[in-house]
Amino acid sequence: MFKKKYRAAKRDFTVEDLPSNRQEVFFDLLKHRWTDILFLGFLLLLFATPFLIARYQRLLVTTDFFQKYVSGELEENLAFQAILSFNNMINLIHIPLLVLFAIGLAGVIRIVKKLAWSEYISTRHDLLAGIKENSLHIGAVFLLMGLGNFLLSHLRALNVFSDTPANNLLSYLPEVVFVAIIFPVLAYFISLTAIYKEKFAKKLMIALKLYLLNLPKTLLVCLAGILPLLLLLVRNSLMQLIFPFVYVLVFLPVFLSLWFLFSCHVFDKHINKNNFPEIHDKGVWRKHEK
Repeated sequence: MFKKKYRAAKRDFTVEDLPSNRQEVFFDLLKHRWTDILFLGFLLLLFATPFLIARYQRLLVTTDFFQKYVSGELEENLAFQAILSFNNMINLIHIPLLVLFAIGLAGVIRIVKKLAWSEYISTRHDLLAGIKENSLHIGAVFLLMGLGNFLLSHLRALNVFSDTPANNLLSYLPEVVFVAIIFPVLAYFISLTAIYKEKFAKKLMIALKLYLLNLPKTLLVCLAGILPLLLLLVRNSLMQLIFPFVYVLVFLPVFLSLWFLFSCHVFDKHINKNNFPEIHDKGVWRKHEK
């Protein structure tokens, strides 16, 4: 009664049905390996949960301080000092939590690489191997990001920017720099770390160079990972609690797959064709060349 029925394919599967470019590989992964991608989201969520909890705790506490100031329970100076102290404490806690997330990301990106290249995956082995191979450099980048976030948040809280319209616009400069420069370079750096054995500084320089050489397309792909985060602008406590977990579980592993395949396309164009022919077009069946 409950036996599952299978419908026969109209024709046999042949090598001509294999993905012939990175875009086809991406949609092939979404179609046939979506459970693996969702599992990667679960792994990322395990490493991200402490950070997400600390983030939400800051939102609750600072909102409470502000409401007490509005209601007159706290004087302006006391409310400011309380919010500043708590923000500084949470931003300091965020630094090791970002590094913890980077360790998980280091393992997951190795699995993403093997998915993209159609290689055999042993989840436990590849996760641990990826952590061992990639966590030092990826962790160092996230450490620097955490320190930078702490300093910027502290400066903002001290009203470094005045209330003039020009300086209010300048207050958004760190976000613009992050979206336009830091995030794309970091994304290239992570993909480079997953594939090549190079020194930290050299990979950063290569990442920056590749970004500048492919700026419009890179920004477009990066926006696919950034735009969903605009939902965090909705000042609703339920949205602030639930959406970050949904983003890490669902959106982030899909974006990592998309980004890694795009970066492989860029690496093939600028690096692999002449220097690493053995991984040029890896995971892709080029029909016109076979």
